[in-house]
Amino acid sequence: MSVEEAIQQGEPWAIERFFPPEELRQLEYWGIFPEGDARLQSYFDPEKTIVGSSGVLTEAEEPNGQPLIDGIDPLALSPESPLYELSTFPPVRRMFSVGRLGLSREAPFLNISSRGQHEFQVGAEGLKFAIKNSWPRRDQLLTFIAGQTHDPHPGFGDAAKATFGISEVDAMRGYFSDEHSSWWNSWLKIVDDKFGIKLNYQEIKELIESVINRRENGLSGVITHGSSKDRLDLDFWTYTVEDARTAIQSVRMPDARYDPETHPLVQVARPPFAERMTQLRAGLLGFDNLEDLGRMKKSVWIYFQEVDIRPHLKIVDGQLIVTNPTIFRNLAQLAAVLYEGHYFHPNTLGPEFMFAKEINADRASYPSIEEFTTLTDSQLAEKLKGTPAGKWLKGGNHHGWRIVSSDESHYPQPDKIAVEATYPKVNLRLSTPVMYRGDIRPYKELFPKEAEPLVALERRSGQEMILVKDDPVHPLDNLYIMY
Repeated sequence: MSVEEAIQQGEPWAIERFFPPEELRQLEYWGIFPEGDARLQSYFDPEKTIVGSSGVLTEAEEPNGQPLIDGIDPLALSPESPLYELSTFPPVRRMFSVGRLGLSREAPFLNISSRGQHEFQVGAEGLKFAIKNSWPRRDQLLTFIAGQTHDPHPGFGDAAKATFGISEVDAMRGYFSDEHSSWWNSWLKIVDDKFGIKLNYQEIKELIESVINRRENGLSGVITHGSSKDRLDLDFWTYTVEDARTAIQSVRMPDARYDPETHPLVQVARPPFAERMTQLRAGLLGFDNLEDLGRMKKSVWIYFQEVDIRPHLKIVDGQLIVTNPTIFRNLAQLAAVLYEGHYFHPNTLGPEFMFAKEINADRASYPSIEEFTTLTDSQLAEKLKGTPAGKWLKGGNHHGWRIVSSDESHYPQPDKIAVEATYPKVNLRLSTPVMYRGDIRPYKELFPKEAEPLVALERRSGQEMILVKDDPVHPLDNLYIMY
């Protein structure tokens, strides 16, 4: 029997390879159990979609009595836990039907995981960190709350944020509207009854607002959504690993904990990590069909342990530091590839800029900012059917985009769409404090030579670029727009 099979059957010996018994007991206190635990089995309904597993985001993705699955470790949150109830709070629940990446709703590999699943994962990672470091239970709970609520977004995510100038703060306003105050008071009473932890509405409101604004300097904020985007937190680590494991099918990321008899680097990870990242970058940038990255000719192997920063995190004098510079370097290099070859791939950026252009040209004909911050992707897609902006949700318009040099002819031509824009913000957290031979300093200061290629990518932020789409799927008028 493999370790994975043993976990699915609830074998204690297999689970203990991931968690010491005391840590597991602490997790179970909060209602988090191994995936194969008998206490979860009655909640799995094969007729229903399990949260986070589908490629097409609809309301079926929202918490509906199924366990919430931990996407990193073999764990799941029981529907009986008060922590699960937080995921059913309407503004948080909506996040499970808002996609993480890109605009295309016909490209499942671009949409896993949902914003809600990501938020849950950050909450779970924060809770695991708090337990491992023996934080008081009150702080453990606050850390989960911080993670589960840290990333509110409008429908269609970053594209809508750029179109309307919406911030996470704007998207958060529904959390504490008058209509939801009774929900919070009811939930806080459940928390008190179950865990004996007394929290009040104002305290939770201030915590969540501070975490989203990156102003929370307490333990819960430092670990989940730190005070500076230039430094590592669990939000950054989680989405980098999530996206590499699930969104890019050309990456193979085995977890050596499932096969402890095999040394992590013996069979597959022979080339240096940086060389493998160069291969991955070249493969992504040279592959036009981002909807099916699994067809890339050559897979790139990364062992999970090569980027698992969690065992190397410490909080020192109120700041999160990394005690293994090599693991941090690997993580930053992987994130750099994701930014260049996935998040900001021409086939991702082109449709987003066109989506914004169409809406801003006739704002009154499209859903309002309030609707974008309260409706799900599928609800908004219905409202956008038949509109000029709506066609940029189609998978067919997510092909054939390229970035051209400024001296290349790009002015309006009958068979081209040209978009002049600026490169979005790239932040690889290179100011993260790392420990090396007793010295603690920002990574890019301790290792300037290693960091230089990464710093060079960050310098692209805000630079002008021109995106061109040849042979448009849907014939359009000549377009040339500037942002």
